[in-house]
Amino acid sequence: MYSMTERVNPCFQNSVEKQLVELKVLLGFRNEIEELELFLWPVSKGKPTNRTELWTKILTSKDEEFMSNPQITEFRNRLNKMKMTPDFFIKRCVLKFYERSSTLAGHKVKFPKRSLVSYEIIVNVLDNMGLPTHDVYVSAVEILLRPITSVE
Repeated sequence: MYSMTERVNPCFQNSVEKQLVELKVLLGFRNEIEELELFLWPVSKGKPTNRTELWTKILTSKDEEFMSNPQITEFRNRLNKMKMTPDFFIKRCVLKFYERSSTLAGHKVKFPKRSLVSYEIIVNVLDNMGLPTHDVYVSAVEILLRPITSVE
């Protein structure tokens, strides 16, 4: 994914390609969040009752399964680095991104390659979702979409 300072992705041949990537990001956000939840959630914990509970436990639980999981630790560190509180991230970002994407998509959409998702595309997607385009929201998107590199 392009860094936050890079505003334009130069690899698009035309504006139609760029619009297609924006649409795929907009409609594919729901699936990306669901896949990340499945990846991060410890199997031993059973299924959470709702998305808020799931993310609250992932980001704040002191249980051994959460504290010893390197992927969860990496994800928590992303929030700390961006100085984003778990409550803000869950309520203002994850839940809003999920809700807005799910109201636009009735089916699964394959997410585009991360290298195509530029700052400009993220801002346009947030705007199309009716969400603020402030850098804190762009950072939240970047936190969600950056691949997790920790291994067990």
